[in-house]
Formats: sequence, C-alpha cells, structure tokens
Amino acid sequence: MKTIAFFDAKPYDQESFDRANRHYSIRYEDCRLTAQTAPLAVGCEAVCAFVNDEIGRDVVLALSDMGVKVLAMR
Repeated sequence: MKTIAFFDAKPYDQESFDRANRHYSIRYEDCRLTAQTAPLAVGCEAVCAFVNDEIGRDVVLALSDMGVKVLAMR
C-alpha cells in the first residue's frame, strides 16, 4: 500500500482526509516540513505539505533521495 506523509497535520485535517481516504496509508506528522524533519517521510511515496512548511532545495532533494515521488500542497 502506498503511504502519504502529511506534515503539520491538525486534527480537523486528519478527520477529513481519513474520511475521504480509500486507497492509501496515511502517516500524520504534527511538525512542519523542514530540512530537519524531512527524514520523517522515509518509506513514503508522497508528502503533503501545508502553507507554512519549507519546500526549499534541501527539502526537495532530501525527499527525492528517500524515494518520495509526489510533493503535494494543501
């Protein structure tokens, strides 16, 4: 099963995504996505970031090196 890491996920995010989800394993992270927290996405095929997360070069390269293929925003 494909896994998506949601960063900076609030309880209301989790409720709505869990309700809509039918095909993915979701891993919720309470912290913002940064170069330091990017390793939390290890094993995930996708990452869903929030508006205040950091999506700079270091983060993108780290995610790519871990095999993340999709970086989505919400």
